[in-house]
Amino acid sequence: MSVSRGWSQNAIYTTHAWLREVLKSRCITRDLRWGVPVPHEKYKEKVFYVWFDAPIGYVSITSCYTTEWEKWWKNPDNVELYHSWARTMCLFTLESWMLMKTINVTEYLNYEAASGYGSIIPDAEGAESHSLTKALGEKDGSCVQKYIEAMEKVKLKQGLKDAMSISSEGNRYLQESQFWKLYKEDKPSCSIVMRTACGLVYLLACLLEPFMPSFSREVLKQLNLPPETQLSLSDEGGEVENSKRPWDILPAGHKIGTPAPLFKELKDEEVAFYRENFAGSQADRANRALKALRPNRWLNN
Repeated sequence: MSVSRGWSQNAIYTTHAWLREVLKSRCITRDLRWGVPVPHEKYKEKVFYVWFDAPIGYVSITSCYTTEWEKWWKNPDNVELYHSWARTMCLFTLESWMLMKTINVTEYLNYEAASGYGSIIPDAEGAESHSLTKALGEKDGSCVQKYIEAMEKVKLKQGLKDAMSISSEGNRYLQESQFWKLYKEDKPSCSIVMRTACGLVYLLACLLEPFMPSFSREVLKQLNLPPETQLSLSDEGGEVENSKRPWDILPAGHKIGTPAPLFKELKDEEVAFYRENFAGSQADRANRALKALRPNRWLNN
């Protein structure tokens, strides 16, 4: 099934399970509250399932970027197609005309369970002999290597986990360094910690760009780096050793931009809004809308 061994185990298991059951006809509608309504009186409370026509969309969107789109879809010896889907997508996207060598299948998302230095990056002289910082660099280098291996195998969940490990290590590093005390008692060490922390922020922007590109763009802005900056984990020679030296990623003297919160807390009313607008079915929405239109009637005893 997977000659190049590029399919994730989840993709293989899911496909085998369907083949064992014998392929069946699949409905192309869903009872959702959002989507394209089915233009038929009998199915007016249903919407088209997006994957009914989405596969051809991959081809058509390619033609929007280049007139040589056929070279991407009819050149299997030089072009490899990568996809990452939820498990239910396998059946709709494993068409013979777009069969890919590499496919990553994920499980479902359960969204309800689940100052002093100003803005100038200081020098970090002596960082390699700073035990806490050196240990952090070794951990970061290991995490980055694992991240690269996971992403090359399209193990996106593991890649994200490895990236977030660096975030956790960075938080621990800041707490253990007690930089607020260093600022008063040991300015050189505080400079090392601050410059290292700025390098970690850039490193995280690189690692998380495939998952949250808007986050990475905002980080570049706050680091005062041009928006056209090409985020990269490697140096000019293609090596990623700089991930072991986060204190060297951004130069001393670089002036960062204005810091601002990158994420906001979801209030209860916002959660309720999303649940109201995106959960349930077309029929549920229609019934609630109908009730809202009915006049209130009061019975007097």
